[in-house]
Amino acid sequence: MSMTFKKIGDAVLGELGLPIQDQYFGNSSTKDQTLSTLSRRSVKTLIQEDITGLKVNGSITMTTATSYDLPSDFNYIVPDTMNAQNQERILTMPTGSQEWFWLQARNGTDGLRFKCRIVGDQLQVNNPQSGIELIFEYHTKNVVTSQGAPTPDKETFTKDSDRWLLDDELLIMDLKWRFGKTKSIEGWQADLAEFNKYKKTFLGQEGGSQTITVGMGGHSPVVDPYIDPIQ
Repeated sequence: MSMTFKKIGDAVLGELGLPIQDQYFGNSSTKDQTLSTLSRRSVKTLIQEDITGLKVNGSITMTTATSYDLPSDFNYIVPDTMNAQNQERILTMPTGSQEWFWLQARNGTDGLRFKCRIVGDQLQVNNPQSGIELIFEYHTKNVVTSQGAPTPDKETFTKDSDRWLLDDELLIMDLKWRFGKTKSIEGWQADLAEFNKYKKTFLGQEGGSQTITVGMGGHSPVVDPYIDPIQ
């Protein structure tokens, strides 16, 4: 884990039997920029997957305002994770446009205390309550760490010394088939199939499995001891 892009690029070219480059990012006009260019597409695609390593805790403390800035590294919210302080029920998120405008037009409150939606880079809240904290999980888009930075601080690679947040093999195998396709290297379809197989296994193992409970939501059923009401 956490290889620099230089090592990732060397691994890609090495597996393809091609000479490795002295550098992948820089100002050299004679340098092949294919890998550095493809890395942007690869990263943007991989961060859309439901990977545990991308999940981050977020929170917003409401005031009387109806709109709040989302975290700067916000990519998308993890479904069914938004809740309000001291509440057990999940907030309705996202609220559809038709329902949202109906909520704005009517008087009174809904059965759920808060309903939210995301518009642009802001979270909109219907009937906010000052001082109540909204908590949620979201997927970060910062998956690259600059040299010397303590945590991931940018969305894509820009230097050979940048480090990848997620599984190195996942990125190496993705770049391998993309590079092969771009350069018309024979066998890139097999590399794509190998990547898809690895990704499927990786996503299954790193996320874990869940027990399916029919009809009880996220809670365990509560069963009271049987007492004969006639006695």
